Amino acid sequence: ILDLAPKVLYQAEPMVDVLVSTRAHNYLEFKAVDGSYIWCGSAGLRRVPASRADIFRDRSLGLADKRTLMSTITACMEAHEQGCGRLMGSLSRKE
Repeated sequence: ILDLAPKVLYQAEPMVDVLVSTRAHNYLEFKAVDGSYIWCGSAGLRRVPASRADIFRDRSLGLADKRTLMSTITACMEAHEQGCGRLMGSLSRKE
């Protein structure tokens, strides 16, 4: 069976391991996703900012929202890289 339609495979999916272990990956072309988009009702299809430059170039967010978003992204990256950080402390705090 030959399927020419592009498919999305996430890096951690078991199918990627199957393709590599069967050496089928030699016959496939893998490409990184160029961007993510979201449907915003009357505004239509909008690109999701993927970098600091994209966030600050986006005119749909105010400056305070942009700062909050960057702070949240930074906290998530700290938590992911170090297994701790501001985000982990606030999530593990009992209220």
